[in-house]
Amino acid sequence: MKYLFVTLIFSFTFGLVSAQNNSPILPTLQKYSNKVYVGNVSADNVQKYLQQHQPHLMQPNVSLQWQQTQQSPLGTHYTFVQQYKGMPIYGTSIKATINKSNYLVLIMDNTFDVSLLKHPITPNNNRQANAIAQQFLQTKNEALDNAQTLVCFTSPSTIIEAIVLKAHSMGKADANEYILDTQGNLLQSRNLSRYHHQCRHINTTDAQARVFIPDPLTSAQKVYGEGGKYRDNNDADATELTNQLKDVTIPVTLENGFYQLKTDYLEIAEFDEPNVLPVTSATPVFNFTRSQSGFEDVNAYYHLNTYRNYVLQLGFTDMVAKKLLVDTHALNDEDQSKYVFYDNTPHLVFGEGGVDDAEDADVIIHEMGHYLSDAACVSCNVDNSNSGNERVALDEALCDYLATSYSRGISDFRWADMFSWDGNNEFWSGRDVNTNKHYPEDVVSSIYQTSEIFSSVLMDIWESIGKDATDQLVLASFYNFTQGTNLADAAEVLMITDNELFAGAHQDSLYKYLSARGLLLYQKPNAGTDATVCLGDTITLGGNTIVPANAQFFWTPSTTLNDATLTNPIANPDRTTYYVAHIINPDTNIEYTDSVKISVNYCLDTLVTNIKLLNTDRFLKDRGDLVIQIPNNTQNAQVQLFDAMGHQTKQLSYNNPNNHLFINGSGLPAGVYVLKVWADDAQKTFKIIKAK
Repeated sequence: MKYLFVTLIFSFTFGLVSAQNNSPILPTLQKYSNKVYVGNVSADNVQKYLQQHQPHLMQPNVSLQWQQTQQSPLGTHYTFVQQYKGMPIYGTSIKATINKSNYLVLIMDNTFDVSLLKHPITPNNNRQANAIAQQFLQTKNEALDNAQTLVCFTSPSTIIEAIVLKAHSMGKADANEYILDTQGNLLQSRNLSRYHHQCRHINTTDAQARVFIPDPLTSAQKVYGEGGKYRDNNDADATELTNQLKDVTIPVTLENGFYQLKTDYLEIAEFDEPNVLPVTSATPVFNFTRSQSGFEDVNAYYHLNTYRNYVLQLGFTDMVAKKLLVDTHALNDEDQSKYVFYDNTPHLVFGEGGVDDAEDADVIIHEMGHYLSDAACVSCNVDNSNSGNERVALDEALCDYLATSYSRGISDFRWADMFSWDGNNEFWSGRDVNTNKHYPEDVVSSIYQTSEIFSSVLMDIWESIGKDATDQLVLASFYNFTQGTNLADAAEVLMITDNELFAGAHQDSLYKYLSARGLLLYQKPNAGTDATVCLGDTITLGGNTIVPANAQFFWTPSTTLNDATLTNPIANPDRTTYYVAHIINPDTNIEYTDSVKISVNYCLDTLVTNIKLLNTDRFLKDRGDLVIQIPNNTQNAQVQLFDAMGHQTKQLSYNNPNNHLFINGSGLPAGVYVLKVWADDAQKTFKIIKAK
């Protein structure tokens, strides 16, 4: 075996502490490239091979722990962690790559040679890793993701027991790894973020805050006014509402001695009447109740920042590239909110009439949806002469969907009541995202009532394929909506987006729900009902299919059809066949299909007294055997096949055959043949043709 050794230089920046002598070290990467056939591939078999052939894994007390199996165009990748006396060794892994022909082609080996140990230890597997980790994080604004006890090398010959934990910062996308000794002392830490390059940004820090998640009625699972409580009461504090405040961590900026609700991409600002300056704090604490003006600032800021991070997580970076300015005390106390883009900057404004809009996550995320929509297609979602009533209704529906998906992802309680706290009360009725509205008859002059057609169908899809997949479909579709897009256009866009984003994985669900709402102009073809025929018989396929003008229609496979472009072709199958009817929309290239199974039986007549060919089509087209029926209880049968020149090409004899014979035409050239068949005293001659 040839070995190729490659050293990987690690350039992680570690936060080292006083116990540097106990800081873990990492093994050197070794790469082994050699093509070895491994036969039956599985994680267990690959693990056995590695332990039998890799030098570091052939030592006493050493084993492997499977970590993951991954697929790629190259093949399958198996990753394992090295163990010492049953415990993982920090920083170790070994990955084996098996190509599609079941050859092991590459081994990436990060393991230690435990034979170098001078003072082996006996690890204690019963250490309370989670408890020690939680105690360590008490002074940090971080949440524990996981913790485990392991062993680590602190020199090539020294191994100690340790705890490794991973934690994420509360309120921002950041994560750290800490390594502790068994007494909870920090040995080493590292930030798990990776940066493209150094940039100048606003320096943020974490602050404590209290907010509604997503609103006080949903978290309390109460209806507005229930028991004479849970009312707005002109922003007055009430125990039942204050009890619904949740502790969170938010990123804030320290400027001129005050902490401000501001990052590079989001800022609470003052730009609309009434003039209420954004709240600041001398300490990183923003704990307010709803009677204080600072509460709406903090509540909107938290939800907007949280949703922005979610959009980034889904990969839609461009949508949230522009800084968003937010005024939560605006519109002169009107019970209204809006998104507006001016001065090359997007703005959100929230009114304070009725229930303050910035107290309800439904309102906050709905308005952010307009910001996302506008970022994907500038000025495509505004109400003007080029947009049309349905285009504006569509944008309202999309934003209602995003808000509902966000809130329902937190709690299912009254999820269909759009604006659960701000609306559905004495101030206004809110909206419903779980209607039975149908297109186009439920399109009305009100864009908000019309919007419930599309928001409701999106929630149908949400229940079928899940939150994240539907969110991605909707956000990606934003880029394909233009001025004048109506609800039917939008349905087609969803189908196209699924093809591009998920390789059509959700086409059945999308078709089911969009079609049920009347939103798809193109309907699935009707391939007919499954049936059974006798070999040699014909059958008419298809039901009542309406093919839109300019659409492409065809059947597959076409081999045994009289015309594959007819909606009701005649089929002469020579074997059980699934026939598929296709309609393709030429504008979108979306394909709609339906299939039918036609089973084929020989249907042999036990009373037959003569010789006959059941079907020559399969022989003609070189698709299979020629089937010959002979009288029942035949004692002896014989077949001779002659080509056009009279040369015998086949001669077959049968003793006590069944009531049918098979003639295989494989290897015979195309041409005309003469077939002679004897069955006891019966004899018959046929002329047959082989086309290819």
